[in-house]
Amino acid sequence: MQGYVLYIFFGMNGACRYLRVPLDESLIATIQAAGCDSGFSLYRDPGGRLTSVGRFIGLVCLEQAIPPAAICHELGVPERILNRLRREREACAGHPPDASAFESLRMLALKGEIKA
Repeated sequence: MQGYVLYIFFGMNGACRYLRVPLDESLIATIQAAGCDSGFSLYRDPGGRLTSVGRFIGLVCLEQAIPPAAICHELGVPERILNRLRREREACAGHPPDASAFESLRMLALKGEIKA
């Protein structure tokens, strides 16, 4: 089972940009494992930490040069959290380009949680 999350970003100049973020079985499984209790969202768990899906979406947006303010707004996190994701990403630099980039970001997203 695979899926996608589609985002539409509007620039200050009125330009529209689409970003399709693929979700594989392991990321979808983290959503299913979390259940749908009252404190759950796609991006944050009841404790306020970014979910693996939220981390992955943030990392993909950073990789695709989406403006940080837009990412923070969508994920509902302060900029310091996004900066931490960026530092984690830079620490794992050197991934193979293109097809393996999503795998590298997925593994990083599944690695840990960040408290917002």
